[in-house]
Amino acid sequence: MIAIVDYGAGNVHSVARGLNYLGVKHCTTAQRDRILGADAVILPGVGSAGHAMQELLNSGLTEVLQRVERPLLGICLGLQLLFESTAEDNQSCLGFLEGHAARFSSPRVKVPHVGWNQLEFRASTGRELLEGIPDNSYFYFVHSFFVPVTPRVTIASTRYGQLDFSAAVHSGNYWGVQFHPELSGEHGLQLLDNFVRISECWS
Repeated sequence: MIAIVDYGAGNVHSVARGLNYLGVKHCTTAQRDRILGADAVILPGVGSAGHAMQELLNSGLTEVLQRVERPLLGICLGLQLLFESTAEDNQSCLGFLEGHAARFSSPRVKVPHVGWNQLEFRASTGRELLEGIPDNSYFYFVHSFFVPVTPRVTIASTRYGQLDFSAAVHSGNYWGVQFHPELSGEHGLQLLDNFVRISECWS
């Protein structure tokens, strides 16, 4: 069972549709026991970091997520929330990963960044999330903030304008993707399927 965290700030329906397509058993929930009892957890995200963190705090889900020991995947804003803080709303985040999300500031690029970008694979650790996906594959992005490339956690990067940033990250039982796999066609579905397979092999 995959638990999709429902905290009022996530693209839960599109993620659920992706898992439905794959035939993966899942639930959309804010219940502590269902999240902690799941084989893996997906933290989706759309909207502002300040609102998202407030919803997580108000619902008691920050404490629940801190206790998750199974694989956890953050999507889009969900990736940024895994880190220590973000420039958006000067918000402290969950702090599972070291680092800070910044805002695109170059006058040469449009903000938000919306569109299809190619991934460049980097670290070998955590690359099982990208198994079967060719290097330079395209994924769909919609965001105004980004996490810089960090050697310890970045497993794939992409470029917007002249800036390289983290497209996929990994550390311990945490994975995150800045793009929307559920909106990224065949390769996105492969990534979600890989995450399910990670959870099946986790011990």
